[in-house]
Amino acid sequence: MNLIDSILTYGLPKKFPAEHHSTFVNTAHQCLIRLSEASGRFPDQLIINNDQVKLINKNPVNNGGFAEVYRGRRIDLLGSNVEVAFKVLRYHDYMPDANEQRQRMEKMFCKEALIWQYLKHDNIVTFLGIDLTTFSPRLAMVAEWMRNGSILDYMVRRSPFSMYTIDCQLKDIAAGLAYLHSQNVVHGDLCGRNILVDKRGHARLTDFGLTAFTESDTALKSSVRSGSPPWMAPELLVPDQFGLKFQRTCASDIYAFACVCCELWSEGLPPFHPIPYPGIIIKVSAGERPERPDDTLGYTMPENLWEITQLCWQQEPVNRPHSFTVSVMVQELSAHHSGVHSTTAKSPIGSKWEAETDASSGSESDEESSKFIQPPVPPRAIQKRRKGKGRSTISRIHETVIFGPVQWGPILRESFSLLSKSLRCVKQWRSHIV
Repeated sequence: MNLIDSILTYGLPKKFPAEHHSTFVNTAHQCLIRLSEASGRFPDQLIINNDQVKLINKNPVNNGGFAEVYRGRRIDLLGSNVEVAFKVLRYHDYMPDANEQRQRMEKMFCKEALIWQYLKHDNIVTFLGIDLTTFSPRLAMVAEWMRNGSILDYMVRRSPFSMYTIDCQLKDIAAGLAYLHSQNVVHGDLCGRNILVDKRGHARLTDFGLTAFTESDTALKSSVRSGSPPWMAPELLVPDQFGLKFQRTCASDIYAFACVCCELWSEGLPPFHPIPYPGIIIKVSAGERPERPDDTLGYTMPENLWEITQLCWQQEPVNRPHSFTVSVMVQELSAHHSGVHSTTAKSPIGSKWEAETDASSGSESDEESSKFIQPPVPPRAIQKRRKGKGRSTISRIHETVIFGPVQWGPILRESFSLLSKSLRCVKQWRSHIV
């Protein structure tokens, strides 16, 4: 197990044939998960010593069906105390099949930990290791603490959300999803509660309990039918209707992303709210979708974002765009709404309020904090009234005015270069669809 972990962590020798690299890595990763599930053991590098972590509060900050989340601290490699989150398995000993359920949950724990361990991206919550002692005999995953909580909590505290902020969050989510798919990994349960926000306002994906590989044998594909129906694709709700077996795929993740777009624009309302789950299944299987949402101020989702949403939740999985294409389209959308300053690949830094809380926490030095700049001021909005069904709505059109002459520095050149590439990708995708 340690040998496989070293290969997955540090890579293969340069002389290894490039054409076999991806196949070998995927096979080795699946082999490691199988060994861990069978033995209940983990590679040594994943284990965190008890003297390195400490609970801040013995009461969980969040409860789920199969896990509890606790807040703690850890001494990092530099000797600094950093906040961490403990995700602890939650056993139901009162259940008649408690032992069988425990074994099943521990296998899911092994799988989630060993997939999460090797995911390294700015829009994925950082996995730090496994703690075997603090909650013994229960297992705990240790991850980076996300101070702002879920994106739903973040929205409640900062309501109403601006179009600029929503674009930035969607850009982060799409980038994280595209990265997962590039690693042959399907998230499987993408929704607002599984998206966290870090101290600088970036969205990060988490909760890989239903994650699966896109290329694996049946045992390592996610066939557990649990999930969140309002965000589940029709082929997951009624697979027989499509002549398919229940299996989470990249296409079902893209459908879920469309639902997240509606969830964020409505500032936390689940798709089809308040229709109960059986009614949602009937509607989705018949090809119906949620109505174009309004935010808390009555503003309707803009046309360009609504078009992306409709592309992503098409009934047939093969008709949905690739996650990379979605990421490019969302970046283009963000650039359109926010001007050239937002065309860089990174979403903007958090608000002034977040910068002040970071400084007061003492978790960073002044020198490190000074590396981050404040986000560009969102462009002013022009409000237009238009007629809706039985009422008037206001759509916001954002424009950016730049007074010349324009100084062609490296930032502007990189920004326009990325925008040009994005437009070419979108044109190629549209010509392919036609």
